[in-house]
Amino acid sequence: MTVKALFVAAYPDDSKLQLDEEFHAIQEAMQMSAHRGIELVPVLAARSDDLLQALSQHSPPDRAL
Repeated sequence: MTVKALFVAAYPDDSKLQLDEEFHAIQEAMQMSAHRGIELVPVLAARSDDLLQALSQHSPPDRAL
């Protein structure tokens, strides 16, 4: 069974964060580890509506929002 983990990121106007690079590094580390049964789903430049949509879209059918 595959487990989904949402990687939700927002970019403030004055941000110097490189969240896309962080996502890539996490994904790469997970692929090289024993945790290959986890699917990392990116939700970048997220707003509150995006978060609700992602949670609804990726929730198991019996736990849909």
